[in-house]
This record gives sequence, C-alpha cells and structure tokens, in this order.
Amino acid sequence: MPSKRIKQINELIKEEISSIIAKEIELPPNCLVTITKVETSADLKHANIWLSILPTNYQQKGLQFISARAGNIQRIFNPCLKTRNTPKISFRADDSAEKAEHINQLLDTIKK
Repeated sequence: MPSKRIKQINELIKEEISSIIAKEIELPPNCLVTITKVETSADLKHANIWLSILPTNYQQKGLQFISARAGNIQRIFNPCLKTRNTPKISFRADDSAEKAEHINQLLDTIKK
C-alpha cells in the first residue's frame, strides 16, 4: 500500500499531466483522453499513468499518439514537481470501462 506521500505525489502528477495534455497536446478530433490512475514507484523514479481514451475503438491509436509525445510532456512536467527525483512517466491504456461493459453484457445475458 502506498504511503501518504506517494498518494499525494500521485494526485499531483495526475493534475499536472492532465493540465499539460489539455493545454499543450492537440488531440485528434473527437478523441477524449482522461487520466484514471497514477502509480509512482517508492523511489520516485517511475510513474505509470493509466489513460481512458474514448471512443474505445480509438484506444490503441490514442495511446500511441500520447506515448509518441511523452518526451515533450516529460519536459514540460519536470519543473512542476519539486522532488529530488522526477519520475519518468510512461502511459498505459486503462481498459476498465471495457471490462465493466463486458460484465454488464454478461449480467444482462444471465437475466434473460
């Protein structure tokens, strides 16, 4: 379980990266990117950022689009965090919405 400090850093990273994506990255039309979760290592060297990308059929392309700009996002983000180590960010696709939809479909099938 992460410490209180790591939880605070995760929340700060989530806010800052969300702001950077909204202001600095021109997303493709009709694409919505939301940060769902951030996990930072205890030594603050790595941070995994989970993205929810809508529409879901664009998820892989959207993840590649954001990952290709990770260096630029990292450069903008580095001065925002005042710690000894600034975590190297990496992006992951959050597929929890797809899993929830699949579970709902299964439950509907069971009801019928």
